[in-house]
Amino acid sequence: MTARFWELISRGETGPSYTGKEFDLRLFGATKKLIKKYDIHYDPAHIADHEDGMLERVFQAGLELFLEIGMYNMDTGKIIRVTEEEVFEALHRAPCCVTLGEGREKVFVNHRDLEDPSLPVVCGGVGNPMTNDARYQLYLGYALNPMIDYIEPVPPYQFRGRLVKAGTPFEIQACMDNIALFRKASRDAGRPGMPVKGKDGVSAITDIATNREDCGYRKSDHANVYIKPALKTTYEDLNRIAQYLQYGINISSGAGGYMGGVNGGAEGAAIGGMAEAFAAVTIYQANIMSTSVMDSIYPNQTSGKAMWGSNLITAAFNKYTHVPDMWGVYIATAGPCTDMILYEIAACTVGLVVNGGHTFGVAPNQGVTLNYCTPMEPQFMGEVGYAATKLTRKQANDISLKILEKYEDRLMAKQAPKGKTFQELYNLETLEPCEEYRELVASVWEELEILGLKRYSFRG
Repeated sequence: MTARFWELISRGETGPSYTGKEFDLRLFGATKKLIKKYDIHYDPAHIADHEDGMLERVFQAGLELFLEIGMYNMDTGKIIRVTEEEVFEALHRAPCCVTLGEGREKVFVNHRDLEDPSLPVVCGGVGNPMTNDARYQLYLGYALNPMIDYIEPVPPYQFRGRLVKAGTPFEIQACMDNIALFRKASRDAGRPGMPVKGKDGVSAITDIATNREDCGYRKSDHANVYIKPALKTTYEDLNRIAQYLQYGINISSGAGGYMGGVNGGAEGAAIGGMAEAFAAVTIYQANIMSTSVMDSIYPNQTSGKAMWGSNLITAAFNKYTHVPDMWGVYIATAGPCTDMILYEIAACTVGLVVNGGHTFGVAPNQGVTLNYCTPMEPQFMGEVGYAATKLTRKQANDISLKILEKYEDRLMAKQAPKGKTFQELYNLETLEPCEEYRELVASVWEELEILGLKRYSFRG
C-alpha cells in the first residue's frame, strides 16, 4: 500500500474544496446521523465488555464516516477521498507483527486478539518534561527496569538555558541531544539495542533530522504521526510520513476521538476515532495503531466515558483487523506516588489489554508538570497488563468499574492530587524508588487482588 501514498495525498490537491468550518460542520452532521443509524450508545455499566454487535456497528460507522467525509488537508483546503477497496487493501497489506529494536533487545509487537493470553509489550516513558539535571537518570531508570520493553523519550523544553522554540536550529539540536542521551542510558544499562517510540519535536524538520542510525532514531524504532483532530492533516505531517517511508522507519499513528469537540460526546468520539484508524492505516501508512478516546474539556483518558470509548474502538479494531494496536494511559490526571494515579493506570490497562491492546504510558498530571514522572508508573502499568491476560472481558469490566469508583469523583471534581517529583521519589544514584512509593504500590496491589486481579506469575 505504500506505493499508493503519492496517489492518495495528491487527492489533497484536487479534491473538493471546503473551509475548515464547513468541513467540521459536515463531520458533526454525519457523525450525529451515524450515532442514530448504528445505535451507538454509551453504557456506564459496560466500559470494557461491549457486546459483539456494538463492535461491528462502531466499526461500520467509523468506516462509513471516513468514506463519506475523507481527510481534510488544512493547507490546501481540499479533501483526500479514498474508496472502500483501498481501505481494505491497506488493512490487508499491513503487517500483523512489527519487529522493533536490535540484538537481544528485539521486541515483537504482534496483533493481539480479544482476551488474548499472550503478554502485552510494555512501552514506558512518554511522561512529563524533565529538567536537564535529572533526564539522564530518568532514562537510565527506564532502561534498567526489566518490565519496560522500550520507551518514548520525554520532550526537551530547554537548550543551553533557552526555552526550545519549534522550527529552529535550537529545537533540532535539543531533540538530537535528547535521543542521544537515551541511547547513552540504554548502553549504560546494558541494553544498547533497546527501541524507541515516538518523536519529541514539534516541527517536521526536527523529527526528520533526528532520523540517524548512529545516534538518533534508527530504522528499528517507530515514529509517531498523529492525525489532527478531527480527520485533518497538514503538509507538515505528510512531510514526516514521506521521509519516514523513504528512511524505512516504522510508523505509528493515532485514532484519537475527542469528546467535547466536533465529534460531540463519547459516542461520536468513538465513531470519529474509528474513522481515524482507517485514515491512519490507509493514508499515513501506519503499521502500529493507537486507538483511544480522550476528554478534551478536562484532558484525560481515565473517566468512565473515555474508557468506554477507548475500549470500544480498541476491541472493534482488534476484532476486525490484524494490525498491532498499542495504547494505554497516555494522560492520567493524578501525579506520582498517589493512590489515584495507580487506580487510573489499573482501570485503563485492564480494559485495554483484555481488548487486544499493548500498553503505553504514563503521563501523570496530564503530562504538563515538570519532573512529575518516574519509572514506577510504567512498571505498574506492565504488571497490571500482565495480570489482565488471565481475565475475560466481563471480569475486566467488573474490575474496572470497581476501580473507577475509587477515583472518578475526584477526577470529575478536578481534585486529582499532584504527587511528588522523580527527584523526591527516587535515589538518583541507585535509581531505586523510595519506600513510600513501594509501600503504596504494594497496598494498591492488595486492593486489586481482592477485586479479582491476581498478579501474574511466570510459573503458571
